[in-house]
Amino acid sequence: MLDTGSLTWAVVATAFVLLMTPGLAFFYGGLVKAKSVVSMMMMSFGSLALIGVLWILYGFSMSTVSSPTDFSGSPFAVFALEGLGNDELIGAAFGSTFAIITVPFLYLGQPIQEGSGDSKLRS
Repeated sequence: MLDTGSLTWAVVATAFVLLMTPGLAFFYGGLVKAKSVVSMMMMSFGSLALIGVLWILYGFSMSTVSSPTDFSGSPFAVFALEGLGNDELIGAAFGSTFAIITVPFLYLGQPIQEGSGDSKLRS
């Protein structure tokens, strides 16, 4: 079992990463032309809901593999975190706690991709 200090630090670090998502939206909003600022920011914020739902439904299942040589897991093995018991919910590196901590890191990927592609798509 993980001590409360480690779990607290993991949750605080997750909150800091979650605060980076609006920061990236404003950053990439400042890099585009004035007419594209709202569109760029809405793409960043709009991806939050989609990525979060997809990670909880399918992504966590695909990240859990039965052996180290497997490339990915089954998308329906732990569909929507179904069947995770209390043992998996306690540790910061297992179960739904891991799923919740990793979601903000996924949130950062989409605005970075949008920001890098925006200047090339809107010439």
